[in-house]
Amino acid sequence: MINIDKLNAAMDMAAMPADFKWRSFMMHLAGMATYDFLTGEQKKQLKALFDQILGERNYSEEYFRTIFMRKQSILAAPWKTELKLALDEAMGRVHSFKKLLRQRTDDIRDLEEETVRTVETETSLDAVVASVKSGFGGLISKLEDDAKVLVEMSMTDVLTGLPNRRAFDLAIQRSFKRWKDKGGKLALIMIDIDYFKAFNDKYGHRIGDQVLATVGAAVKQACGPRDVTTERSILGARFGGEEFAVLLVGFAAQEVKDLAKELCQRVARYNFVIRDANGRIIENHIQLTISAGSAMAEPGWDSPARLIDAADSLLYRAKRSGRNQVCSQPR
Repeated sequence: MINIDKLNAAMDMAAMPADFKWRSFMMHLAGMATYDFLTGEQKKQLKALFDQILGERNYSEEYFRTIFMRKQSILAAPWKTELKLALDEAMGRVHSFKKLLRQRTDDIRDLEEETVRTVETETSLDAVVASVKSGFGGLISKLEDDAKVLVEMSMTDVLTGLPNRRAFDLAIQRSFKRWKDKGGKLALIMIDIDYFKAFNDKYGHRIGDQVLATVGAAVKQACGPRDVTTERSILGARFGGEEFAVLLVGFAAQEVKDLAKELCQRVARYNFVIRDANGRIIENHIQLTISAGSAMAEPGWDSPARLIDAADSLLYRAKRSGRNQVCSQPR
């Protein structure tokens, strides 16, 4: 809750006009500190914007428009990032599909030429039929393989090679339904790269992509050697932006905590090296860290969103507590 009296006193000290527009806007900015859907970085930027307004004491109409657009930009930033990622991934899919299409077009052309040659040279009708049947059988087999590749592509994050958000959503829906129907244990670890935006701003998106790929590799390695059976499964995925998720079925709470801690330690031990476009080392011994929140599904939950929200809330508790750590529930 915001302290209205304290807020009004701060605006009075900054000689802010008493008109409704400026004061209501400042109340709105201050109130955003309680919005759960905003990230910590967004709240920090909005607080800085609030302080900037009080400090500059410029209450012109032009400045109001500038400040208003700045607020909108802060709110839209995560969605712009998500949109760019989605567009980049879509373009990767389009290029891959075009490559497959070119290959199959060539195959069809080759089949056409081979069929014509067979008809022109073979005197036996059975031989012609067998040759054409074999050619079409091979093409159909390739098309079936293509369909499998396209399905896999649609479920895979291009940058990290991990299952993407679509694959994760399908997996958690299936796992949650099975957990509701049959019981057992269901857990989720949510992971976020610490200070990723600052890292991106300092080194650029090319290096930022390398960071994402590095953390993705750590998630893949940590999820690999587990004791997986028909009753126990584990899926590491890229959730979106700099967030990753690990879905665990049949794992005890302590195992889930241990895996989350292992992931944090694995990333922190990594010696990240920055190279230029020619491969020369610019900077090394850069430490990356992640924060994580792990939660177990609880009786009475009616949607996988409850599990995601619980793990996400614990993740942000870990970030507020200093980052490079795990917060778990139950403790």
